[in-house]
Amino acid sequence: MKVAVDDLSEIKKTIRVEIPQEVVTEEFSHAYASLSQRVKLPGFRPGKAPRALLEQRYAKQVEEEIIRKLVPDYYQRAISEAKLNPVELPDIGKVELRQGAPLIFSATVEVKPPIVLGAYRGLSVQQEPVIVTEADLDEALGRVQERFAQLQAHPSDHAVATGDFVVLDLAGSVEGKPLPGGAVKGGLFEMGKGALKEPLEAAVIGRSAGETVEARLPLGQDVQPALRDKEAIFSITIQAVQRKVMPAIDDELAKDAGADSLTALRQRLREELERARRKEAEAKQKQGLVKQLIEQHRFVVPPALIDRELNRLYNRVHPHDHASHAPGACNDDGPTPEAAQQFRATYEPAATDRVKGTLLLEAIAADAGLSADDDEVNAELRGLATEMKIAPEQLRRLLVRQDGTLEQLRRKVLEDKTLDYLLAQAAVAKGE
Repeated sequence: MKVAVDDLSEIKKTIRVEIPQEVVTEEFSHAYASLSQRVKLPGFRPGKAPRALLEQRYAKQVEEEIIRKLVPDYYQRAISEAKLNPVELPDIGKVELRQGAPLIFSATVEVKPPIVLGAYRGLSVQQEPVIVTEADLDEALGRVQERFAQLQAHPSDHAVATGDFVVLDLAGSVEGKPLPGGAVKGGLFEMGKGALKEPLEAAVIGRSAGETVEARLPLGQDVQPALRDKEAIFSITIQAVQRKVMPAIDDELAKDAGADSLTALRQRLREELERARRKEAEAKQKQGLVKQLIEQHRFVVPPALIDRELNRLYNRVHPHDHASHAPGACNDDGPTPEAAQQFRATYEPAATDRVKGTLLLEAIAADAGLSADDDEVNAELRGLATEMKIAPEQLRRLLVRQDGTLEQLRRKVLEDKTLDYLLAQAAVAKGE
């Protein structure tokens, strides 16, 4: 195999690969031998048809099979030999294939940029004091109180008001046809919290349990193309109206929350808040370190990595989970061109910085000799599984299903480890 690399830029390369003639000849022989056993030609027993006749009828099919087999294999060998680390799938150029000659193809790829590291030890960070006030504790107790609150039914003639919880049946239609995703049976909605689209909530306010009302909802652009700018009509039946009853903040509440007394609960909450704020302060310090690194290093970022990060951000900002949206908010499979352009304009700077930070942390990890071993990856897996309240093996299967390996988790562990290393090496100045 012959491999030549053309540098189109720091982050774009074209690889020209030449697969030896003897390899190509052997593949042609195998392909036609296999084909002769599979096809039936008039007048010939299986395996006895002349190759010239097979070439006349099946040459294009055989060539396509050989290309599908050899090009991916030799592309992987070529990038390994050339020590390239592509960040996207290759753009395969013209493939030259004929019998009695080498197979020649080219592949253009984006690669990670070369990074010349400057000083990364001894960066400056601020250490903010961790303070938990009595007001913070009262707020935390309020959240505990909310957790143990109960819903009680209002009298049957009670008119729905802001702050009430209503159990609703909804059925939406557009031009007489059911609205996809627009039906809900026994949905619980808190009035005044935006859980229900405003026209629907407005129709419910002031009504009582047992009533059925109608509401009109303009659909706008954030729906399937066939529904854009149309109006949905919702039939809403109020099944029940309830109010939230809060428990007293006392020792009984503390025991329900797993503490021996209200004093013990307040102490536990204080410790939890302090831990959380120390973690937040540390995260802020690490963000500051990455920001300094980005400001100190100038390099070109592969557009493919920016696009990948933008896609990740889009899925975080607009999760494709229709069940969690209010009725009538049926999304298309993707954003409109205008919405995509606006999203890119808004988030591309953040995506670019995120990619730069990731590349810098990778370079620092390599320079400092840091790595993530299997024990560390498994510990992270167990921690994530505990947070998600699922078994570690179940999470492992989910992660492997996403990318075939646990490499994404390993990269996260190494990135966290590198940030810990940078913070340990930083010059810390105490804040006020």
